[in-house]
Amino acid sequence: MKEPHDIVFFRLSEQGLLIQWPMQVSASILKEVSALSKAIEKQYKGVLCTPSYTSILAVFPMSISNIAALEIQIKELFTALKPTQFKAKHIEIPVCYAAEFAPDQEAVCKQLNMDFEEIVKRHSSPKYLIYGIGFLPGFMYLGGLDPRLEMPRKGTPRMQVPKGAVGIAAKQTGVYPHESPGGWNLIGNCPIDFFKPDQKPPFFAQVGDQISFVPISKDEYKLIKIAQETGVYTLKTKPL
Repeated sequence: MKEPHDIVFFRLSEQGLLIQWPMQVSASILKEVSALSKAIEKQYKGVLCTPSYTSILAVFPMSISNIAALEIQIKELFTALKPTQFKAKHIEIPVCYAAEFAPDQEAVCKQLNMDFEEIVKRHSSPKYLIYGIGFLPGFMYLGGLDPRLEMPRKGTPRMQVPKGAVGIAAKQTGVYPHESPGGWNLIGNCPIDFFKPDQKPPFFAQVGDQISFVPISKDEYKLIKIAQETGVYTLKTKPL
């Protein structure tokens, strides 16, 4: 990679090392984070890397005996990275924006001073980047939300958000992969399963991948649900 950003290291435990980039949300930084994460896992057997936004948490299978030497090795890996070392993909995710799946429709329209048709258009137009995966297994923190759709989290979180609910909060959007409490503003629902612990890998995406939301009707939603349950539904993906 050309002119990589500066990185610093923090030892978090006997086995844990945090690699930190400048604290800014940036597609170029995310690309470096994703590529170095893969390079470390390839270089060191048994290490588990968790990439997100501007950092990597690397947990090694044994205690780190020489932290200084390890930092030098990782810096060498970092400076030798090539853009092709991280292979991202674009994934299309179907979303039904029908009123029954959008309990915050009225509040969102009022807050944004925009009709719901325009909100759906603006929400489904961008290509989002996955900056982090967490909170729940398979929950994607997606950056790239249209600035006109930015709004704060709900003042009082719901105790029960349905599986597949699509929400917006601040500068991000995301999909709840499981039923859960949550405070994001809900505007739709996705009929697919995001996390399958019995499959390898259990989740179809990774940090650095690109996501697009594709509006579907209620009938299409029902058909995808059936296809999903019978194991014949496949997400549309393509390499970037």
